[in-house]
Amino acid sequence: MLGKNPKKQPELFRPMLVDFIDDKHELVLLSEKIDWDYFEDEFSPLYNTTFPTDAKLCKKVIDYCNKIAENECIKQRQRYTKVSKQLVRNTYNGKHPKRAKLARKSQRQLKTIAMRLIRELERNFTAEQQEFYRESMELYTKAVTKKKRHRQGLQPPQAVHPVHRQRKGPQTVRVWEQGRPGNHFQ
Repeated sequence: MLGKNPKKQPELFRPMLVDFIDDKHELVLLSEKIDWDYFEDEFSPLYNTTFPTDAKLCKKVIDYCNKIAENECIKQRQRYTKVSKQLVRNTYNGKHPKRAKLARKSQRQLKTIAMRLIRELERNFTAEQQEFYRESMELYTKAVTKKKRHRQGLQPPQAVHPVHRQRKGPQTVRVWEQGRPGNHFQ
């Protein structure tokens, strides 16, 4: 396996890109005057971010519950750190037909584990701890138990009603009219 060329030696059949560029071209001169590090620092937070998914959210809740238990010296039955890591990995690329079933199963297991840890903490909290972590626990429970929004199809401003049926061979075809009932074709 060939490594990188450390001395920038010219290769026989591949000329360097620098050989093609005119150093006196106005765009080259402009690019030398621009402070590229400034732009990189300013724009770097905007790129390479991942969107929160339900699986990642459940993993965060699991991690936060483990951190709370550690800070409050609450003994847990199980921490689920390795298991949750693997379950999150299983949810990656979950829309692929071969991975969809495993991804859905892993997602359900993550939600189950997160709720199990929340309930265990609530059971083992003292009254003072319950009051202190009440808002956090409500937020974690809400995050884990949230339902996906089911999008309703776009509805026309007026209802669509069947007008009459036409017979075409073995199938019956409905003819639809947009408007109120009573506006029928004759």
